[in-house]
Parts: sequence; structure tokens; C-alpha cells
Amino acid sequence: MMLNPKKRSSFFLYLAGAIASSWQLLTMKEPFVSTVADPIKTCTGLEVKSIALSKLPETKSKPEKAKILLPQSATKTSSTNKTLNVVAIGPVLGSMDSSEFRTDLDCTSQGFVLTTTITRSDNFNGAVMQNINWHPRIEATIELHQPEIVVETKWSMVSSTGALIVNAKTPPFSEEEKYPIIVRKSTK
Repeated sequence: MMLNPKKRSSFFLYLAGAIASSWQLLTMKEPFVSTVADPIKTCTGLEVKSIALSKLPETKSKPEKAKILLPQSATKTSSTNKTLNVVAIGPVLGSMDSSEFRTDLDCTSQGFVLTTTITRSDNFNGAVMQNINWHPRIEATIELHQPEIVVETKWSMVSSTGALIVNAKTPPFSEEEKYPIIVRKSTK
């Protein structure tokens, strides 16, 4: 089957973009690192010192679920305070998803919630060609002022037109994710 010149041009532009995106993901340790505009937030019992966003490649045949990783122990910064690096790994995503996330950090009565909004291209129609799967990764440095806090992440997805997405598949995986995805973990 022969593509007409207009479709062929669009196809090659799409292909070039997919190859460039794949090359960036495969050749760089941290293809996307950013810091939230106002990285310091004080909540009851803790202070958020910094937040860094990055991408992790998905290398498994069955994608990992969203999770929160906490170290076994915190680093003591004073006689009463400890510093903790919290890592949140988001759901598996693909080339159709923007690597620029919108993040909101809010205090709760027990700790904090980090809400991350992922944007998926409205032009995505399920194609798997040149799809490089990845996970959003968020690392927050927290100074604890109390022995226990609860960390919550909420992963939401919207289309590039702004419509809320409640079910989404990321090729080549057949499992559908239901959004929002909420993960909670206690430091105790």
C-alpha cells in the first residue's frame, strides 16, 4: 500500500520524533529533570526541602505498578530532626504521554499528598510503533519534625484537550489503568 504524499510526510515526521525521543531516553541517565517552582513547603511535622522529577525506562514485560519507596532509616540532621528521601514511581507511560507533569503539593493532617497530572496526546489511537515505555519518578527531600508521617501520591491523567481520563492503556501492555491512582505509605 502506498501512502499519499501528505500522509507520508506526516508519517516520517512522526517517525523522526519517535526515534529522537527513543534516543534521548536510551542515551541519557536522567532525560528529564526538573524542580517544582517553589520547592519548599512546610506542613505540620515536616518540611519539604526539594522535589525533582525524572523519567525511568520500563524494562520489564509486565509493567510495575505505581509505588512509594522509603529508606529504612532517615539521616539525622539535628537532635530532633531527620532528613528522608521519598521516591514516588508513577504508572507506566509511553511516547504519547508528556514528560512535563503538573505537580501540586498539599499538607494533610498526617503528612503530605503529592498530586501529579500526566497529559496524554489526544491524537493517540493505540499505535505501538516506536513506543518507549517509561515511568515518572519523583524524589522529594523531607525534613521530619515528628517520628511518623504519611506520604500519599495521586496520579491523574488528562488528554491534551484537558478532558479527564479515567481509564488508560499504554501499549504494548494490555492491562488498563484506572485513574486517579492513589498510593499511601507511612514512615513507620
